[in-house]
Amino acid sequence: MLDPTQNALLRHQAVLTNLIDEICRPAHIPYKLKHAELIARLKHLAVDLDLSGQQDAWQAVSEAIEALGG
Repeated sequence: MLDPTQNALLRHQAVLTNLIDEICRPAHIPYKLKHAELIARLKHLAVDLDLSGQQDAWQAVSEAIEALGG
């Protein structure tokens, strides 16, 4: 008989492992294609923030772009 708590624990462990893999992915592994559109939009946002003079927001967006591999 299957134990429902064990099944939930295995699913939780799988989700946690995937999350850690996404956060700790080495830079030499290319980013997923689904991030390409997000990176493009963040770059446009960074330009807008730079032109408006919001340096703190621009810095945060630039760091997000770097973290995504863009």
